[in-house]
Amino acid sequence: MVYMNHDCLGWYPYVKSWMEANYSSSEIIPHKRYYEYILHLFKNTVDDTLDKLKKQCKEPIPTVGIQLATNICNILETYLTKAVFKMPENVEKNKTRLSNIFVYAFIWGMGGALDSDSHIQVSPEKFSLSQLRFH
Repeated sequence: MVYMNHDCLGWYPYVKSWMEANYSSSEIIPHKRYYEYILHLFKNTVDDTLDKLKKQCKEPIPTVGIQLATNICNILETYLTKAVFKMPENVEKNKTRLSNIFVYAFIWGMGGALDSDSHIQVSPEKFSLSQLRFH
């Protein structure tokens, strides 16, 4: 048995493994481009936000990056259904739906453990939906 510290691994291997296990050959996500888009959303938001949350926010019970990424994945799993892709030919509309679902999951996954004074740091107003980058 090999023990690896969560700081050495980071959150991305978990997210990649979760995506592969649940959506790589799934009927839920009809095209590889959406699979890649979800990974892109994670890559563009999680690291920057983790840094900002650790510097600017307070958590009554401390968390680690992989824990928060797991929260996002669990929420996404609830909302990623075939209904999201009801018009598979409309790529932009599907990406918009995915973005909205991701922002919801992201806000709750990252902000759920924060104290009430810190919630403003992960409010929807802090996000640019076009780029999905934390301000």
